[in-house]
Amino acid sequence: MDTKTVSGEQPGAPGAPTTSPDKPATYSLYGLRVRSDLLLPLAPIENDGADLIVRFEGLIPRSDGPPPRTMTRVWQRQGGQWVLRFRGQTGHVLEFRYDLAGTQISIRQSYPKRRDTLFALMCPALAAALHLQGRPALHATSLVNNGGAFLLMGLSGTGKSTLAAALAVEGLSFHSDDIAALSWEAGVPVVQAGYPRLKITSQTGESLGWPADALLHIFVMAPEYPEKWVDAAILQGGFHDGPAPLKTIYLLSGRSADLQAPRLETLSPGQAALALVRHLYGQPWLGKPAAQAMKLCARLAVKTPIRRLWLPDGLENLRPAARAIMTDMP
Repeated sequence: MDTKTVSGEQPGAPGAPTTSPDKPATYSLYGLRVRSDLLLPLAPIENDGADLIVRFEGLIPRSDGPPPRTMTRVWQRQGGQWVLRFRGQTGHVLEFRYDLAGTQISIRQSYPKRRDTLFALMCPALAAALHLQGRPALHATSLVNNGGAFLLMGLSGTGKSTLAAALAVEGLSFHSDDIAALSWEAGVPVVQAGYPRLKITSQTGESLGWPADALLHIFVMAPEYPEKWVDAAILQGGFHDGPAPLKTIYLLSGRSADLQAPRLETLSPGQAALALVRHLYGQPWLGKPAAQAMKLCARLAVKTPIRRLWLPDGLENLRPAARAIMTDMP
């Protein structure tokens, strides 16, 4: 393994940070068999095959020049590879390099903590691999009730994970956060399982009765990061670790202090298809072909009810709203 130092230090310099390799293992994630030498937070499976191989290549120097004011993301083709590159406000760099078929990912980073790469790997990096393999995914959180998957879809910050946490407390099984990877079985859309971690704020956890020590830091090097992980093992409904047929998609559209209960409105297939296009994961930075995206979303809209959802404002209304939504689920 090629291991270099960070911050421009020379290899072998005294005190240079290093990383410890994890034992490679295979995981079932988003419908893929993922062989990774980066330890993932879910149970390994016994399987010799792999749809995707993830390798950690080592440490690289920070990039030159002043750091950006906000994190930057670049997705571009470089010869026979695709590259997903992040640069943070501290100047640190994280790179994922893909073969053109999306079957291999090589990771390089300028910081020593391998665990701090997990969130980026399992969200945007895996979504890019799904994209390259032609596997569609929505920017949505999935829960399972009576064997069927129900998606919470919306723009970042609309409260998908917050509502998902409340629904899980009320007994639904957690299924996947941020990415709803889709497949088709006998003409029916199916949602694949993610990993048993749900991203929430400390305030959400407190409102749902979880002690602060039940929440896990997403980034070791940034324990003050406002969002945390909750392990699905502590959720009443637990984790649904297999595929589930898609039943309904709820499109989170806002909150209002004037609402006493959730308000729902069913979209027509045409409205639903347009809404789905805007919520394909990685749209527009992955550069999905417009005609292909619309064809997929029109097919989903015909098969799946899409319900626009408005919620009452305030965390105190979270669990009552979750119970009300559950009565709408077939």
